[in-house]
Amino acid sequence: MRRTIFLLAAALGSCGGGSSGGSDANGGSETSGDFTVEIKSSELRSVIGKTMPRTGRTFAVLEVTISNQGEVDAILANGALFSVLTDGAISVPISGALAALPSPCLDLSVAKGGKLSCGLAFEVPVDDPPAKLVYDDKLGHSATTTIPEPTKVCPAAGWGSSSCKTCIGSAVLRCGFPPPGCSTEEENCFLSKVQTSASALCTAPTACTQSSACMTGLGSEADCFVAQCASKCNQ
Repeated sequence: MRRTIFLLAAALGSCGGGSSGGSDANGGSETSGDFTVEIKSSELRSVIGKTMPRTGRTFAVLEVTISNQGEVDAILANGALFSVLTDGAISVPISGALAALPSPCLDLSVAKGGKLSCGLAFEVPVDDPPAKLVYDDKLGHSATTTIPEPTKVCPAAGWGSSSCKTCIGSAVLRCGFPPPGCSTEEENCFLSKVQTSASALCTAPTACTQSSACMTGLGSEADCFVAQCASKCNQ
């Protein structure tokens, strides 16, 4: 499976008591006291808008729904109150890239009887996928929710433009030609598909080879193309 930096300011208002809940082994939703945190979708993205993760990282993007069934004080829904635990038990804080999401979890709250949905983004290691979403406002409200297996989202608009193709062509040697484990024929197949369709950044590795080593190499090359060319290809 498996940099523009935004400053994230979380408004921490007063919030009444609550209770701490346990982990949901089946994923999706977790109840803690009188509120729930539900994960509606989970994705892995190599770019958010024009923001790219650090080398060796990818974005885990989660859409969550927070419901307040009975807490008298509002439940805060700020990204800084969330973190992710990976399969390898690494704790990853929120990424400032969430500000580029359509509906980010920023400066929001949920009053009693209310519900809202918003987006979160985390930079996780490419080889250590997200496993748990942790919410803790340090004021008595906490929840841990199992993250469903993420889907990989490919870059879309602009990746077929002439400026994008030119950038990819010049990035080939920097990104590996061919990558370890791949023959020249497998690499040429991959490049041909990428130059034709943005979705090939995700689909071409499996379409051009049956070798797991080469699939991994082409996947790394695709991530390298995004890192090298996002500014040209997302115009």
